[in-house]
Amino acid sequence: MKKFLFLAVLLMAVPAMAVSDVNITCTPDGNNVTVSYAVTGPLLVRAFGLDITTTGGNIVKVVPVDPNYRIYPGQIVITNGEVTDYNTPYASGDLGDNQVTIEMGSLYTMDTNYEGEPNMGYNQKPGMSGTLLRFYLDGACSYSLAENELRGGVVMEDPTVVPIVHFHDGDVIADYGDAPDSCSVPRYPTLLVNNGASHLMVGATMGPQKDAELDGQPNADATGDDIAGVDDEDGVTFVSTTAVQGNVIVTVDSNCKLNAWVDFGNDGSWAQVGDQIFDDQPLSTGANNLFYAVPAGAQKNVDLFSRWRVNKVGNLSYDLAASDGEVEDYNRPMVRCHVPNIIGMYRNDANAAILANGFVIGTVTWVNSDTVSYRKVITQNPVYCNYPGCLAAVDMNVSSGSTCYDGMTAAQKLEWTKAGRPCCWCLPRQCHGDADGLPYTKSNYWVAAPDLTIMKNAWNIPNGPVGAPGACADFDRAVYTKSNYRVAAPDLTILKRYWNIANKPDPNCSPNNRTPATCNN
Repeated sequence: MKKFLFLAVLLMAVPAMAVSDVNITCTPDGNNVTVSYAVTGPLLVRAFGLDITTTGGNIVKVVPVDPNYRIYPGQIVITNGEVTDYNTPYASGDLGDNQVTIEMGSLYTMDTNYEGEPNMGYNQKPGMSGTLLRFYLDGACSYSLAENELRGGVVMEDPTVVPIVHFHDGDVIADYGDAPDSCSVPRYPTLLVNNGASHLMVGATMGPQKDAELDGQPNADATGDDIAGVDDEDGVTFVSTTAVQGNVIVTVDSNCKLNAWVDFGNDGSWAQVGDQIFDDQPLSTGANNLFYAVPAGAQKNVDLFSRWRVNKVGNLSYDLAASDGEVEDYNRPMVRCHVPNIIGMYRNDANAAILANGFVIGTVTWVNSDTVSYRKVITQNPVYCNYPGCLAAVDMNVSSGSTCYDGMTAAQKLEWTKAGRPCCWCLPRQCHGDADGLPYTKSNYWVAAPDLTIMKNAWNIPNGPVGAPGACADFDRAVYTKSNYRVAAPDLTILKRYWNIANKPDPNCSPNNRTPATCNN
């Protein structure tokens, strides 16, 4: 449960002035924490809207200290522009919650005309620094302060000026992580009490943002640091992942070293063998394209917590403090299985692709087909990954390739047999003048000098030629005149039509439109 301590603030007109920095510092002392403020710049703070959050315990008491900033439990009553009732100021009492929103404000005037009006706050102008409040805990192991934007955050005397607010823990200004952790059940080392990772606010930054916290900001999905203050989880871009390798881009503002861990076992620890994916990896200013290895047994297609730390000298663990740099925690799938598209691959290549993507080879069925090349994959199953751990087999049907010219009509088969069953008749451009099935030169002339050479060697041979390569120049797949010239004038006409035309002809010869694995007959 969250409680609110309200204050309605009467703002007085002041001239527009320069931007101010407001530093809010928490100093713990046993079971209480003193919150002080200091302003750099010409403007005073008119009001504070702050969230106090604890883990492992509750806030039992809040006591205002600065007499010129007051906390109220309800609305101030303002009648005809004057405060007629402050209500009862908040006093020590039992709150018993782990989150409280505090609103403290200053109502004052230096106009001597109001010297005798206690409700106008005459001569109660706050200072540029002071002790704001003190809150008490009943054993909480960590706490944090943040602006409550819905309540205005930190409001200056000129409300149009948005201050730069810094939160400090005593004299320590540090960036912390936000992976899940707690006092009662320690998990990832995020909280100070559990030796959580932290970095002083100097040195390399991942991405454009870095902010300071009083302690780690753990929550269930590692977004606590994003919610508290500036969203600074912006330095790691996850490009792609497979069952064996991941690809990320890490962007930094200066040369540094990277150490990173992934909880591949999803067991709440980064201490297992294989969890560290980068060990003092050098980074250059700007975007660094990196690859990491996925260990065997890694959990696939589930969110996994990862920690990314940069500093100048390296030698970092996933816990403890560092004197410079930044830490970022993420929760996302770090290992994904992608079912490869193996349609059209030869069987051995398909097997390799299946294994490389974390699957196991299933049943291989050999079938006749006139739609794909000899011994290539016709169909596969599954066609997408919806199996936990990607342990499902990929089954595939592969062309048996009993002959390269399956599926022909009876008349076509008779003519093909007379020609010596040349497998080149299966070439997808053979009927257009491509006798060798190969492009010529960088311009991709499919019908060119090599094809003409084959034709010349087979030209006007009575009752022939039979078999490859001569019969490959029989582009119309028919004999000419009573002498049974298989390669003759009609074939030359076809060859001329596509002679030295880049990327022509189209691969649409019937009946198969396919390329054999080998063509030796």
